[in-house]
Amino acid sequence: MELFHCPQRQRDLLNLLLMTDEWISGRELSNKLNVSDRTIRKDIIELNDILNQYDSAILSERGKGYLLKSENRKYLLSTLNNNNRPDEKKNRIFEIIMMLAFFPDGVDLYDIEDELFISRTTLEKELKNIQAILSERYPALRLQRIKGLIRLDGSERFLRLFFNYVLMESYDPQTREITAYSQRIDKHHLEHIKHIVLDITISFHITLSDRDLMDLVSHLFILELRIKQQKYIESLGTARNGKNYKYLDQISKQILSELIDLGHCPESYFHLELKQLSVKLSFINYKTDVPPTNIVPDEIIPDQILHVANRLITQINEEFSIDLSKDDELFSGLVFHIKTLLNCYKYNQQPLNPLIDIIKKDYPFVFELSLSIYNIFYDELDIRLTESELGYIATHIGASIERTNQEYGKNNVKIAITTNVPVSYTKLFASKIKSICGDRGKIIGTFPSYKLKEVLQLQPDLIISTCSIEYDTKIPILPIGLSITKHEKVVLENAFEQLQKKWMYKRQSQNWIFIEKFRKELFDMNYEARSAEDVMYHMSQKMEKMGYVFDDFYDGLLERENLSSSVLANGIAIPHPLNAIALVSVIGVTILKKPILWRNSGHKVQLVFVIAIRKSEKQEIRNFFNFISKLIEDNQKVRAILQCKNFEEFISNVQKITI
Repeated sequence: MELFHCPQRQRDLLNLLLMTDEWISGRELSNKLNVSDRTIRKDIIELNDILNQYDSAILSERGKGYLLKSENRKYLLSTLNNNNRPDEKKNRIFEIIMMLAFFPDGVDLYDIEDELFISRTTLEKELKNIQAILSERYPALRLQRIKGLIRLDGSERFLRLFFNYVLMESYDPQTREITAYSQRIDKHHLEHIKHIVLDITISFHITLSDRDLMDLVSHLFILELRIKQQKYIESLGTARNGKNYKYLDQISKQILSELIDLGHCPESYFHLELKQLSVKLSFINYKTDVPPTNIVPDEIIPDQILHVANRLITQINEEFSIDLSKDDELFSGLVFHIKTLLNCYKYNQQPLNPLIDIIKKDYPFVFELSLSIYNIFYDELDIRLTESELGYIATHIGASIERTNQEYGKNNVKIAITTNVPVSYTKLFASKIKSICGDRGKIIGTFPSYKLKEVLQLQPDLIISTCSIEYDTKIPILPIGLSITKHEKVVLENAFEQLQKKWMYKRQSQNWIFIEKFRKELFDMNYEARSAEDVMYHMSQKMEKMGYVFDDFYDGLLERENLSSSVLANGIAIPHPLNAIALVSVIGVTILKKPILWRNSGHKVQLVFVIAIRKSEKQEIRNFFNFISKLIEDNQKVRAILQCKNFEEFISNVQKITI
């Protein structure tokens, strides 16, 4: 690791040590950097690993503190703080833009050259780069020259959007901070703003993601700066369609009242600043434990949004047999997300998802579900979702699946209880059953005995009843007295044990179904590929000749790759069409002789699974993705498959992984 890759906190720590030849205590360092003594000790250990390559070290001595020992102080300072880093160009552009933000009336070109130690030629190149960014993302803004000065010209609304975009470009999901280096950005003030936002949002029962929190902090930082410069929002640009933002307005008013001196902002402009902040909040996909009816009491959700949310959930069930229709949290989450997404497109704010690679790697099946509903957004809303946006949809779906699984405990053994006694006794009885059952099953509910027909419709694996029931059903009914004798406890223990074994066997059998999709004739070893297209075309031709797929199968593979790369991790790719267009469900396997760069993903691939699934068997793909998830998290398992000498050895390895 190099110095310029260090987190900003560690760079600040090293700067403090570079500025003195004397010992400095850990307490003084922690106070200046606003971190704990423990963090200081941890950072120094990590810095020493890096400083070793610079013939330098941070000494520590009890009672004295820390001292930097180095013969290369000037070089360290230059490496750490100057522009001679791999991201030199990016940092220069950022610094110029920040100067334009802090000096709205214009910046002298000579001042920029002096501050950044660059020539006029270099400066002109960077100004062209900045104009290119503006032309691509904010065409309403332009660089304007007036008598040796350079300034940004355009509406205040778009200027703030641009400055916020530049700040958020340096957001680091690991540190959860804005990491761009600039002398003009007071990191302590950013922390102050963050605390204001957290205190107020918590009081309103709102939870923000780390990125959305920093996005809001960045927005407020720019807002406060511009108001101090007497640069105010004069127009919201687009009307808010008569929707009432009362709840968001309340939050916005409290934040602004805490943040800015109202003396800096005339009342007429404050109203617009308030509304603009409400719009910003409406873009953020926050969570709240307040009932939706209390959030925006008089806001009407358009029928179109409700329809799209319902269609998304319905299609997942139809294609994959995953019923999430009873998850109200998923429905409300999708409704809110779609509403936010439409706002983003309306205001030309495309959401970025810094965790998309993690989502694809750790939750490949969930991401696949989001791909399956891609066309709905285009059909209903005329929106072509990006990979980042699909990742956000995937998180909603994945959370719902997790909740659904949790509803039924660690396994799917479902137990129903019927009684003919008062509710208070029923609850006590159910708690006794739960203590005996433990994690081997999940009680799905307690019911009066007269509702047996309704119970049967829930398809439990076992019915426990305190009264005698005579009913023709395949579901076992176990009569147990309210007091539960020792003998009855043994009976229950045996029943739970048998049910769990049965469920485990059923699950294993289901998991193995996909293995039948692998075919010896579709297994290639040591294939020498020139490109990803070469691999996909080669396998597509094989499948087509054998009558497994239609002749447009290869086009389907490319369409899916263009939407989102099928590369996962550990050199594995799983190309497949968006739609189930196979005649026979099969999985082709290609082990490449040498890894190849997979299109424009930036990743090398050596193991390729080409998936062809019939629509009627699409739900079985989940088991394949379970196998893939286990495979990509273990390098040894990947190597074992890459070293297979034949198809039989490959299948043997797949079975071991699937167990």
